[in-house]
Amino acid sequence: RFLRRIADRNRLNESYRHLRRYLRLCGLLLAFHSNYWRLSSRDPLLAFHSSY
Repeated sequence: RFLRRIADRNRLNESYRHLRRYLRLCGLLLAFHSNYWRLSSRDPLLAFHSSY
C-alpha cells in the first residue's frame, strides 16, 4: 500500500511537471503574440481586424 502511494505521488509530480511545461509554452506563445501585435501596429485591435 505504501509503495502504491509513493507511485501515485510520483505520477502526480510527473503530470504537474508536464502541466507546468505546457503552461510555460503557452506563456511564451502569448508573449510572442503580444510582442508581434505591438510591433505590427500601435493598436492591437486594428491589427486584429486588418488581418481579416
